[in-house]
Amino acid sequence: MMYITSVIIAFLTVTDMHFQYNGFLFGFLFMSLSSLLQRNFIQGSFWFIFLVNTKHTFLYIAPAFFVFILCNYCIKNEGIFHAKMFILDGKITFNFKNLFKVISTVLAVTMLSFGPFIFLGQFSQLFDRLFPFRRGLSHAYWAPNFWALYNSLDKFLELLCHHGTHKKARMTGGLVREYEHAILPGIRPLHTACITLMVIIVSFCCLNLYL
Repeated sequence: MMYITSVIIAFLTVTDMHFQYNGFLFGFLFMSLSSLLQRNFIQGSFWFIFLVNTKHTFLYIAPAFFVFILCNYCIKNEGIFHAKMFILDGKITFNFKNLFKVISTVLAVTMLSFGPFIFLGQFSQLFDRLFPFRRGLSHAYWAPNFWALYNSLDKFLELLCHHGTHKKARMTGGLVREYEHAILPGIRPLHTACITLMVIIVSFCCLNLYL
């Protein structure tokens, strides 16, 4: 990953020219990974939660970090784990003291970051800006992802079927707002959250094989 972020020109162009702030954010990510590889789990937790509080879009990898820290720092496996059969021969002991250290580190950094907004009663305003669902499924300028293909298919079906409804999709009009799809079912934040959760669960099963 460090090779990709430091050598490949296409990645450098997007990261350091278009999103100028992403370069130093990856620095925090690498410091967290380096600390975890050195088995300094508290320092790794600190740098990762610092990263998430700096840019919340890194939140999607938080479950993987949590499981890794939990399995390597909070759980002591005194037996043999058969990954393919998900069977443990032996006993597991849980270290609540280490878990408390990790949770305390995460909460301390988070409260320092969000505390002033909570104290001033502005947390709801902050939340709306961190998760701007009213911008629509793919914003006015589409990112190259699955939802761009979904929106394109909806517009193609609308043209193909000559759909005469007033609920036409105008997702390429340049306005930042929510739109209803003309043919395909509409996608709500809850739907995307459920899809993300399912993908994370599958990732956990794969991650479990390497812990």
